[in-house]
Amino acid sequence: MVETVLTDLSASMFNSHEFDQVKAEREQYEIILKEDPKNPQVNHKFGQLLASQGRTDCALPYFNIALNGAPEVDQFWLSPLYALLKLDRVQEASNLFLQAKKIGVKGKRFDDLQTKINAISKLHPPVSDTTLLLNIFMEGLLEQAERKSIELLKKFPLSTVVMNILGASLVKLEKNIEAVEIYKKLSHLKPENAEIFYNYGISLCRLDKLNEALAAFSKAISIRPEYPEAYNNIGKVLYSNGQIDLSSSFFQHAVKINPEYAEAHYNMGNIHLRRGDNAGAISSFNFAVKYQKEYAEAYNNLGSAYREHGFSHKALTCFEKAAELRPRSVEVFNNLGICYRDLGLLDLAKESFEKAILINPNSGETHRYLSSITTYKTEDPHVRKMLDILQSSVCSNTTCEINFALSKVYSDLKDVSTSFGYLSSGNAIRKKLLRYDIQQDRILFNKIRETNFKFKSFKLQPEESESDTVPIFILGMPRSGTTLVEQIISAHGSVHGAGELEYLRILGGGIVIGTDMFSEQNLLNFRSEYLKKLKSVSNNHRLVTDKMPANFRFINIILTALPESKIIHVHRNPQATCWSNFKHFFPANAHGYCYDLSDLCEYYSMYNELIKFWEINYPGLMYHLDYEKLVKNPEVEIKKVLHFLDIDEENACFFPQRNTRSTRTASQQQVRSSIYSGSSHKWKLYKEFLPKEFLKMQVNA
Repeated sequence: MVETVLTDLSASMFNSHEFDQVKAEREQYEIILKEDPKNPQVNHKFGQLLASQGRTDCALPYFNIALNGAPEVDQFWLSPLYALLKLDRVQEASNLFLQAKKIGVKGKRFDDLQTKINAISKLHPPVSDTTLLLNIFMEGLLEQAERKSIELLKKFPLSTVVMNILGASLVKLEKNIEAVEIYKKLSHLKPENAEIFYNYGISLCRLDKLNEALAAFSKAISIRPEYPEAYNNIGKVLYSNGQIDLSSSFFQHAVKINPEYAEAHYNMGNIHLRRGDNAGAISSFNFAVKYQKEYAEAYNNLGSAYREHGFSHKALTCFEKAAELRPRSVEVFNNLGICYRDLGLLDLAKESFEKAILINPNSGETHRYLSSITTYKTEDPHVRKMLDILQSSVCSNTTCEINFALSKVYSDLKDVSTSFGYLSSGNAIRKKLLRYDIQQDRILFNKIRETNFKFKSFKLQPEESESDTVPIFILGMPRSGTTLVEQIISAHGSVHGAGELEYLRILGGGIVIGTDMFSEQNLLNFRSEYLKKLKSVSNNHRLVTDKMPANFRFINIILTALPESKIIHVHRNPQATCWSNFKHFFPANAHGYCYDLSDLCEYYSMYNELIKFWEINYPGLMYHLDYEKLVKNPEVEIKKVLHFLDIDEENACFFPQRNTRSTRTASQQQVRSSIYSGSSHKWKLYKEFLPKEFLKMQVNA
């Protein structure tokens, strides 16, 4: 039933003719009233239009203007009377009715109204009691309001006025079960009141009764079609259920009804972030903070979008504003610390993480962040704090992150046995939390090979391959040196480093594995969308790096749909690569294979075989850069890379540590140091703890 209602709602949203017609009619009335604001007829008609859309509260002021301008018209009395009764403002309706009688208004409709007013008046307490109750509620004395409401309902059990105040009090007191019962009764007593169904839906959401909540919000919309808050909350429920595309349409419709609706813009921003569309997220979050000046959550997420987009200084401004608005938010201070860390401002990063720990001393995430920028010495007090948390915590996520942090501690202290113990525990918990099974990647790699014949036999026409933005893909296994290579290349004046972009996977991954149709049009669409998004992060440069390591899976669609692009495959000693992955906690959930040494060895083997597969099918089209050679003889190797890219040598490329762009990967601290060659041997310190399959891995051919 809920699915049917949502389908009907979605259809009505996409069929915007009626919405546009009502909007045009409303705008026409507004134009007339701007010239003649006291016109009784136009005010009355505008009020009727608003009332027909379920906006009775908005209609009432226009009815009153019409009545004041032409009290001799009977209908101008009737309309506000009906509106007041619908809004449960019975005393006001009674007073207005008495005014009508005094000037001699009469007739059957007025007689019927008098009977109705008298009957409804008996359902409610005296106006002095309801006024007192409302004042108690407005002063925030919620428990007192609850008690007073219950007392009044014993005498007036059908008083919808009192029930509404009781329901609102219960919601604020987080007594959600009782609130649902009240709004359920109200929905039967006032079946044409959109706000009651909306509040009913909010209460149901708090009890995780999401299908019932969707039905309540949908009913509210059927009564009041232009109800942006109801559309927004349907979107939130759908988003929480993972129905991202459908939720997006509801948020968009909420914004269409009310372009200044900050929360709907914020929710659209979150969808853009989830899709990897940072430019779209930035636009939506900027609207959110424009229309709600102190929207801390929007500033925080706007900062995240700017950071992912490569604009760390803008991100920093947003996080600082969010911290000003939410000085007790661990998430905000964590983000502020991460942003300082990206920019190499480690003292400020440490200060931010320490503030977050003061707010929540048990935040495993924050302790892990702090450990990543700390070089530990014996008797460091931070270590004792983390050990205490590990002993007392029952939260798997916290335990996992503290284990990773403690592994870093004992690595600094040269206690490799203890370090490996904590590292193994942290990885085991992380794998369990992610529910990772390497079979999913076995299937994925097989599908990539199976569908490649379609790409092999297809080429886009040359005229369709022209563009003013050229991607440079830097790819390989994570932790193989891609960040350093991007720092080297992006130091060049003609290249912009865009970091790890999700665009290729999101836009083209389905075509590569066969879940989306392989066709010329789909390839052209992919090409167009990818280049459009790449240009949005290009900072007005023609050459733009995309250093998402996992793009090694999509070589065929790169070479087919983006033939002008350059591909640099960075490879490194397999043990060094896999060890570096195993000892790092990746905040994203896309690296499940990293948390088990056997999985890592198998995944590396699959990656290695896929690279060989690409080289056989597309010989000579990738540049294979050996990380060990790069760090041993950087000048020679950097010249070769620049020659492959067909760009002039620039001195800045030979000093990547001076590149001031921020980096947002686990390697951000390493790339701020001069190129050195020692990192590939660190795994050997743990050799006695590593399985035979790890030690036997072969260097990428």
